[in-house]
Amino acid sequence: MSTVPLATAVFPTLADMVDDSLAASFAGLDEPCLWCGGRSVQVVATDVWRGSITVRCHHCGTELEGVVAREHREVRR
Repeated sequence: MSTVPLATAVFPTLADMVDDSLAASFAGLDEPCLWCGGRSVQVVATDVWRGSITVRCHHCGTELEGVVAREHREVRR
């Protein structure tokens, strides 16, 4: 008999959450701040060719910067 559970919960890592948040902001979606949950996150700078983006929260002042993976930048047909 196996001791491995039948269903294991998969929790996203902080890196996964940051990647998803940056990709959503890059796509123009309204994403909450990862740190305080505030809704007034503003895109400060983007570079479409490189996929880099910088966002800033007006509530807590947190600035998040990164590069969105290519598969998240491409438009699905």
